[in-house]
Amino acid sequence: MIANKGVSWVEITCYGRTVHGSMPETGINAIAHMNQLLNDPRPSG
Repeated sequence: MIANKGVSWVEITCYGRTVHGSMPETGINAIAHMNQLLNDPRPSG
């Protein structure tokens, strides 16, 4: 096993699309995408 001590910084950006409150189903929720990424970091495909 290889291990080391240190700090690793990672920056992740997820984008969404804002929409009018009367039609929320047409938007893209960036928080939901980030939640999915953080809970299952394996690449899809």
